[in-house]
Amino acid sequence: MVSDITYIPTDEGWLYLAGVMDLRGNKIIGISMDGRMTKELVIAALKDAVRHTRSTEGCILHSDRGSQYCSLDYQALAKEHGFISSMSRKGNCWDNAPMESFWGKLKQEWLNEQTGGLLEQQASEIELNPETVLALATTIYFRAKWHDEFYEANTKENTFHTPAGDVNCDFMNKEKSYGVYYWGDSFSAVSQSLEGTGSMWFLLPEEGVSVDELLSDAQAMDFLLSQDRNEWKDRKNAWVNLSVPKFDVSSMFGLKDGLQALGVTDVFHAQTSDFSPMTSDLDGLSVTRADHAARVAIDEKGVTAAAFTVIGVDAAGAPLSDEEVDFVLDRPFLFAVTGTDGMPLFVGVVNQP
Repeated sequence: MVSDITYIPTDEGWLYLAGVMDLRGNKIIGISMDGRMTKELVIAALKDAVRHTRSTEGCILHSDRGSQYCSLDYQALAKEHGFISSMSRKGNCWDNAPMESFWGKLKQEWLNEQTGGLLEQQASEIELNPETVLALATTIYFRAKWHDEFYEANTKENTFHTPAGDVNCDFMNKEKSYGVYYWGDSFSAVSQSLEGTGSMWFLLPEEGVSVDELLSDAQAMDFLLSQDRNEWKDRKNAWVNLSVPKFDVSSMFGLKDGLQALGVTDVFHAQTSDFSPMTSDLDGLSVTRADHAARVAIDEKGVTAAAFTVIGVDAAGAPLSDEEVDFVLDRPFLFAVTGTDGMPLFVGVVNQP
Protein backbone atom coordinates (compact mmCIF):
# COMPACT_ATOMS: atom_id res chain seq x y z
CA MET A 1 0.00 0.00 0.00
CA VAL A 2 1.05 3.60 -0.60
CA SER A 3 -0.10 6.76 1.13
CA ASP A 4 0.26 10.50 0.67
CA ILE A 5 -1.25 13.94 1.39
CA THR A 6 -2.45 16.52 -1.14
CA TYR A 7 -3.51 20.16 -0.69
CA ILE A 8 -6.85 21.51 -1.96
CA PRO A 9 -7.51 25.29 -1.90
CA THR A 10 -11.05 26.26 -0.84
CA ASP A 11 -12.87 29.53 -0.08
CA GLU A 12 -12.26 28.84 3.62
CA GLY A 13 -8.54 28.06 3.31
CA TRP A 14 -6.47 24.96 2.59
CA LEU A 15 -8.08 21.52 2.86
CA TYR A 16 -5.68 18.62 3.35
CA LEU A 17 -6.63 15.22 1.94
CA ALA A 18 -4.78 12.06 2.97
CA GLY A 19 -5.24 8.86 1.03
CA VAL A 20 -4.15 5.21 1.15
CA MET A 21 -4.04 3.16 -2.06
CA ASP A 22 -4.04 -0.62 -2.34
CA LEU A 23 -1.68 -1.39 -5.23
CA ARG A 24 -3.24 -4.82 -5.74
CA GLY A 25 -6.17 -3.13 -7.43
CA ASN A 26 -4.95 0.46 -7.63
CA LYS A 27 -7.92 1.53 -5.51
CA ILE A 28 -8.19 4.14 -2.77
CA ILE A 29 -9.25 2.28 0.37
CA GLY A 30 -8.66 4.96 2.98
CA ILE A 31 -9.18 8.74 3.05
CA SER A 32 -9.25 11.54 5.59
CA MET A 33 -9.70 15.31 5.31
CA ASP A 34 -8.88 18.15 7.70
CA GLY A 35 -8.09 21.84 7.78
CA ARG A 36 -4.72 21.05 9.39
CA MET A 37 -1.95 18.74 8.19
CA THR A 38 -1.29 16.80 11.39
CA LYS A 39 -0.50 13.22 12.37
CA GLU A 40 -4.19 12.72 13.16
CA LEU A 41 -4.94 13.28 9.47
CA VAL A 42 -2.83 10.35 8.27
CA ILE A 43 -3.78 8.16 11.24
CA ALA A 44 -7.47 8.58 10.34
CA ALA A 45 -6.75 7.65 6.70
CA LEU A 46 -4.84 4.53 7.79
CA LYS A 47 -7.67 3.46 10.14
CA ASP A 48 -10.11 3.90 7.26
CA ALA A 49 -7.89 1.71 5.05
CA VAL A 50 -7.72 -1.03 7.69
CA ARG A 51 -11.54 -1.09 7.83
CA HIS A 52 -11.68 -1.64 4.07
CA THR A 53 -9.16 -4.49 3.72
CA ARG A 54 -9.27 -8.09 4.90
CA SER A 55 -5.70 -8.58 6.09
CA THR A 56 -2.75 -6.25 6.63
CA GLU A 57 -0.29 -8.68 8.22
CA GLY A 58 3.02 -8.44 6.38
CA CYS A 59 1.72 -5.74 3.99
CA ILE A 60 4.22 -3.05 2.99
CA LEU A 61 2.96 0.44 3.85
CA HIS A 62 4.85 3.13 1.93
CA SER A 63 4.86 6.90 2.44
CA ASP A 64 7.14 9.89 2.14
CA ARG A 65 9.27 11.16 5.02
CA GLY A 66 6.80 13.78 6.22
CA SER A 67 6.67 14.39 9.95
CA GLN A 68 3.10 13.05 10.08
CA TYR A 69 4.22 9.64 8.81
CA CYS A 70 7.31 9.64 11.02
CA SER A 71 5.28 10.27 14.18
CA LEU A 72 5.40 7.62 16.89
CA ASP A 73 1.61 7.30 16.99
CA TYR A 74 1.34 6.61 13.25
CA GLN A 75 4.18 4.11 13.30
CA ALA A 76 2.68 2.37 16.36
CA LEU A 77 -0.68 2.03 14.57
CA ALA A 78 1.02 0.58 11.49
CA LYS A 79 2.94 -1.92 13.62
CA GLU A 80 -0.22 -2.88 15.54
CA HIS A 81 -1.85 -4.03 12.30
CA GLY A 82 1.19 -5.89 11.02
CA PHE A 83 2.34 -3.41 8.38
CA ILE A 84 5.97 -3.28 7.25
CA SER A 85 6.84 0.41 7.13
CA SER A 86 8.58 1.81 4.03
CA MET A 87 9.56 5.40 3.25
CA SER A 88 10.79 7.21 0.17
CA ARG A 89 14.44 7.96 -0.22
CA LYS A 90 15.25 11.46 0.93
CA GLY A 91 14.32 14.00 -1.70
CA ASN A 92 13.02 11.31 -4.07
CA CYS A 93 9.29 11.85 -4.65
CA TRP A 94 9.25 9.32 -7.50
CA ASP A 95 9.32 6.48 -4.96
CA ASN A 96 5.68 7.32 -4.27
CA ALA A 97 4.74 7.75 -7.94
CA PRO A 98 1.48 5.70 -7.91
CA MET A 99 -0.08 7.93 -5.27
CA GLU A 100 1.20 11.11 -6.88
CA SER A 101 -0.20 9.94 -10.22
CA PHE A 102 -3.60 9.38 -8.61
CA TRP A 103 -3.67 12.92 -7.21
CA GLY A 104 -2.89 14.24 -10.69
CA LYS A 105 -5.75 12.27 -12.26
CA LEU A 106 -8.11 13.40 -9.50
CA LYS A 107 -7.31 17.03 -10.30
CA GLN A 108 -7.76 16.37 -14.04
CA GLU A 109 -11.24 15.03 -13.32
CA TRP A 110 -11.97 18.10 -11.20
CA LEU A 111 -10.96 20.39 -14.07
CA ASN A 112 -13.19 18.41 -16.42
CA GLU A 113 -16.15 18.59 -14.04
CA GLN A 114 -15.74 22.31 -13.38
CA THR A 115 -15.72 23.07 -17.13
CA GLY A 116 -18.83 21.03 -17.97
CA GLY A 117 -16.90 18.39 -19.93
CA LEU A 118 -16.10 20.91 -22.68
CA LEU A 119 -12.34 20.63 -22.14
CA GLU A 120 -12.01 16.91 -21.43
CA GLN A 121 -9.17 16.38 -23.90
CA GLN A 122 -7.26 19.45 -22.70
CA ALA A 123 -7.72 18.48 -19.04
CA SER A 124 -6.31 15.02 -19.77
CA GLU A 125 -3.12 16.67 -21.06
CA ILE A 126 -2.45 18.41 -17.73
CA GLU A 127 0.14 16.20 -16.08
CA LEU A 128 1.14 16.88 -12.49
CA ASN A 129 4.22 14.76 -11.89
CA PRO A 130 5.50 13.58 -8.49
CA GLU A 131 7.78 16.64 -8.29
CA THR A 132 4.78 18.99 -8.28
CA VAL A 133 4.50 20.45 -4.80
CA LEU A 134 1.68 22.86 -5.56
CA ALA A 135 -0.84 23.33 -8.38
CA LEU A 136 -3.05 26.43 -8.69
CA ALA A 137 -6.09 26.08 -10.96
CA THR A 138 -8.90 28.44 -11.92
CA THR A 139 -11.90 27.51 -14.06
CA ILE A 140 -14.89 29.18 -15.67
CA TYR A 141 -17.98 27.58 -17.21
CA PHE A 142 -20.37 29.83 -19.12
CA ARG A 143 -23.71 29.08 -20.74
CA ALA A 144 -26.29 31.61 -21.89
CA LYS A 145 -29.17 31.82 -24.35
CA TRP A 146 -29.47 34.53 -26.94
CA HIS A 147 -31.94 37.21 -25.85
CA ASP A 148 -33.39 36.85 -29.34
CA GLU A 149 -32.67 33.35 -30.66
CA PHE A 150 -31.87 32.48 -34.25
CA TYR A 151 -34.52 30.45 -36.09
CA GLU A 152 -33.14 27.08 -37.16
CA ALA A 153 -35.19 27.27 -40.37
CA ASN A 154 -33.07 30.29 -41.36
CA THR A 155 -29.78 28.42 -40.97
CA LYS A 156 -28.33 27.91 -44.45
CA GLU A 157 -25.09 26.53 -45.84
CA ASN A 158 -22.75 29.19 -47.18
CA THR A 159 -19.10 29.74 -47.97
CA PHE A 160 -16.53 30.83 -45.38
CA HIS A 161 -13.22 32.12 -46.70
CA THR A 162 -10.53 30.60 -44.44
CA PRO A 163 -6.82 31.43 -44.76
CA ALA A 164 -6.33 27.95 -46.28
CA GLY A 165 -9.19 28.21 -48.77
CA ASP A 166 -12.97 28.26 -49.00
CA VAL A 167 -15.11 25.87 -46.93
CA ASN A 168 -18.85 25.40 -46.71
CA CYS A 169 -20.54 25.58 -43.32
CA ASP A 170 -23.86 26.41 -41.70
CA PHE A 171 -24.60 30.11 -41.25
CA MET A 172 -27.20 31.36 -38.77
CA ASN A 173 -29.18 34.25 -40.24
CA LYS A 174 -31.23 37.01 -38.67
CA GLU A 175 -32.79 39.66 -40.89
CA LYS A 176 -33.58 43.24 -39.91
CA SER A 177 -32.63 43.01 -36.27
CA TYR A 178 -32.60 46.56 -34.94
CA GLY A 179 -29.43 47.46 -33.07
CA VAL A 180 -26.25 49.49 -33.04
CA TYR A 181 -23.59 49.17 -35.72
CA TYR A 182 -20.04 50.22 -34.80
CA TRP A 183 -16.95 50.75 -36.90
CA GLY A 184 -13.33 51.82 -36.74
CA ASP A 185 -10.53 52.39 -39.23
CA SER A 186 -9.99 48.66 -39.77
CA PHE A 187 -13.09 46.89 -38.46
CA SER A 188 -16.84 46.90 -37.99
CA ALA A 189 -18.75 45.36 -35.10
CA VAL A 190 -22.18 44.30 -33.87
CA SER A 191 -23.37 42.47 -30.78
CA GLN A 192 -26.02 39.98 -29.75
CA SER A 193 -27.50 40.26 -26.25
CA LEU A 194 -27.47 37.24 -23.92
CA GLU A 195 -30.13 36.45 -21.33
CA GLY A 196 -29.15 37.25 -17.75
CA THR A 197 -25.65 38.46 -18.60
CA GLY A 198 -23.79 40.58 -21.15
CA SER A 199 -23.38 40.19 -24.89
CA MET A 200 -21.43 38.44 -27.60
CA TRP A 201 -19.52 40.79 -29.87
CA PHE A 202 -18.44 40.11 -33.44
CA LEU A 203 -15.58 42.19 -34.88
CA LEU A 204 -15.09 41.81 -38.62
CA PRO A 205 -11.82 43.09 -40.11
CA GLU A 206 -12.13 45.26 -43.18
CA GLU A 207 -11.32 43.62 -46.51
CA GLY A 208 -7.54 43.22 -46.77
CA VAL A 209 -7.02 43.36 -43.00
CA SER A 210 -6.08 40.09 -41.29
CA VAL A 211 -7.26 39.01 -37.84
CA ASP A 212 -3.65 39.14 -36.63
CA GLU A 213 -3.41 42.77 -37.76
CA LEU A 214 -6.69 43.52 -35.99
CA LEU A 215 -5.36 42.02 -32.75
CA SER A 216 -2.42 44.42 -33.00
CA ASP A 217 -4.62 47.42 -33.77
CA ALA A 218 -4.82 49.78 -30.78
CA GLN A 219 -8.19 51.20 -31.83
CA ALA A 220 -9.77 47.75 -32.12
CA MET A 221 -8.42 46.74 -28.72
CA ASP A 222 -9.70 49.98 -27.18
CA PHE A 223 -13.14 49.13 -28.53
CA LEU A 224 -12.98 45.55 -27.28
CA LEU A 225 -11.93 46.57 -23.76
CA SER A 226 -14.29 49.53 -23.49
CA GLN A 227 -16.80 49.32 -20.66
CA ASP A 228 -19.05 51.99 -22.18
CA ARG A 229 -19.36 51.54 -25.94
CA ASN A 230 -22.18 54.09 -25.95
CA GLU A 231 -19.38 56.66 -25.93
CA TRP A 232 -17.84 55.22 -29.12
CA LYS A 233 -17.79 57.98 -31.75
CA ASP A 234 -18.35 55.87 -34.86
CA ARG A 235 -21.70 54.23 -34.23
CA LYS A 236 -25.22 54.39 -35.60
CA ASN A 237 -28.59 52.73 -35.12
CA ALA A 238 -29.50 50.44 -38.00
CA TRP A 239 -31.44 47.40 -39.11
CA VAL A 240 -28.75 44.70 -39.17
CA ASN A 241 -28.93 41.66 -41.43
CA LEU A 242 -26.64 39.34 -39.50
CA SER A 243 -25.13 36.17 -40.91
CA VAL A 244 -22.75 34.30 -38.58
CA PRO A 245 -21.36 30.77 -38.92
CA LYS A 246 -22.05 28.22 -36.22
CA PHE A 247 -18.70 27.42 -34.67
CA ASP A 248 -16.95 25.41 -31.99
CA VAL A 249 -13.38 26.60 -31.44
CA SER A 250 -10.85 25.63 -28.81
CA SER A 251 -7.20 26.21 -27.96
CA MET A 252 -4.59 25.32 -25.38
CA PHE A 253 -1.30 27.14 -24.94
CA GLY A 254 1.41 27.91 -22.43
CA LEU A 255 1.45 31.22 -20.56
CA LYS A 256 5.04 31.04 -19.31
CA ASP A 257 6.67 33.10 -22.08
CA GLY A 258 3.88 35.69 -22.02
CA LEU A 259 4.06 36.11 -18.25
CA GLN A 260 7.82 36.55 -18.38
CA ALA A 261 7.44 39.13 -21.15
CA LEU A 262 5.11 41.05 -18.84
CA GLY A 263 7.78 41.07 -16.12
CA VAL A 264 6.59 38.12 -14.02
CA THR A 265 9.94 36.40 -13.67
CA ASP A 266 10.87 35.61 -10.06
CA VAL A 267 8.42 32.70 -9.68
CA PHE A 268 10.07 30.84 -12.57
CA HIS A 269 13.43 30.59 -10.79
CA ALA A 270 14.05 28.59 -7.63
CA GLN A 271 16.64 31.11 -6.44
CA THR A 272 14.22 34.06 -6.45
CA SER A 273 10.75 32.56 -5.96
CA ASP A 274 8.86 32.99 -2.69
CA PHE A 275 5.88 30.71 -1.97
CA SER A 276 5.96 31.14 1.80
CA PRO A 277 2.29 32.16 2.11
CA MET A 278 1.25 28.89 0.41
CA THR A 279 3.55 26.11 1.58
CA SER A 280 6.27 25.39 4.09
CA ASP A 281 8.22 23.33 1.51
CA LEU A 282 10.26 26.28 0.30
CA ASP A 283 13.55 24.85 -0.96
CA GLY A 284 14.04 24.82 -4.72
CA LEU A 285 10.49 25.71 -5.74
CA SER A 286 9.64 27.39 -9.03
CA VAL A 287 6.78 27.55 -11.50
CA THR A 288 7.53 25.02 -14.22
CA ARG A 289 4.31 25.28 -16.22
CA ALA A 290 1.42 27.68 -16.74
CA ASP A 291 -1.22 26.40 -19.15
CA HIS A 292 -4.47 27.92 -20.37
CA ALA A 293 -7.24 26.17 -22.32
CA ALA A 294 -10.53 27.54 -23.62
CA ARG A 295 -13.44 26.46 -25.80
CA VAL A 296 -16.36 28.49 -27.16
CA ALA A 297 -19.30 27.20 -29.20
CA ILE A 298 -22.39 28.96 -30.56
CA ASP A 299 -25.59 27.70 -32.16
CA GLU A 300 -29.13 28.94 -32.71
CA LYS A 301 -29.91 28.72 -28.99
CA GLY A 302 -26.93 30.54 -27.49
CA VAL A 303 -23.34 30.36 -26.28
CA THR A 304 -21.48 27.67 -24.33
CA ALA A 305 -17.92 28.30 -23.18
CA ALA A 306 -15.36 27.07 -20.69
CA ALA A 307 -11.77 27.78 -19.72
CA PHE A 308 -9.17 26.75 -17.20
CA THR A 309 -5.73 27.96 -16.19
CA VAL A 310 -3.32 25.69 -14.32
CA ILE A 311 -0.06 26.84 -12.77
CA GLY A 312 2.23 24.08 -11.53
CA VAL A 313 4.95 24.63 -8.94
CA ASP A 314 7.54 21.82 -9.03
CA ALA A 315 10.47 20.70 -6.41
CA ALA A 316 -31.64 53.83 -26.20
CA GLY A 317 -34.89 56.27 -26.75
CA ALA A 318 -33.91 57.78 -30.18
CA PRO A 319 -36.17 57.55 -33.28
CA LEU A 320 -35.75 54.36 -35.33
CA SER A 321 -33.36 54.65 -38.25
CA ASP A 322 -34.30 53.48 -41.76
CA GLU A 323 -30.71 52.51 -42.50
CA GLU A 324 -29.96 48.84 -43.16
CA VAL A 325 -26.58 47.07 -42.74
CA ASP A 326 -25.50 43.65 -44.02
CA PHE A 327 -23.09 42.13 -41.53
CA VAL A 328 -21.83 38.84 -42.98
CA LEU A 329 -19.08 37.04 -41.08
CA ASP A 330 -17.80 34.99 -44.03
CA ARG A 331 -14.09 35.44 -43.36
CA PRO A 332 -11.88 35.17 -40.24
CA PHE A 333 -13.23 37.35 -37.44
CA LEU A 334 -12.76 38.20 -33.79
CA PHE A 335 -15.38 37.53 -31.13
CA ALA A 336 -15.79 38.38 -27.47
CA VAL A 337 -18.24 37.31 -24.79
CA THR A 338 -18.70 40.07 -22.22
CA GLY A 339 -20.21 40.09 -18.76
CA THR A 340 -22.70 42.53 -17.30
CA ASP A 341 -19.91 45.06 -16.71
CA GLY A 342 -18.93 45.00 -20.38
CA MET A 343 -15.52 43.42 -19.77
CA PRO A 344 -14.55 40.36 -21.85
CA LEU A 345 -14.90 36.90 -20.32
CA PHE A 346 -13.83 35.08 -23.49
CA VAL A 347 -12.03 36.45 -26.54
CA GLY A 348 -11.18 34.40 -29.58
CA VAL A 349 -10.62 34.17 -33.31
CA VAL A 350 -12.57 32.09 -35.80
CA ASN A 351 -10.32 31.21 -38.72
CA GLN A 352 -12.42 28.21 -39.66
CA PRO A 353 -15.87 27.40 -38.21
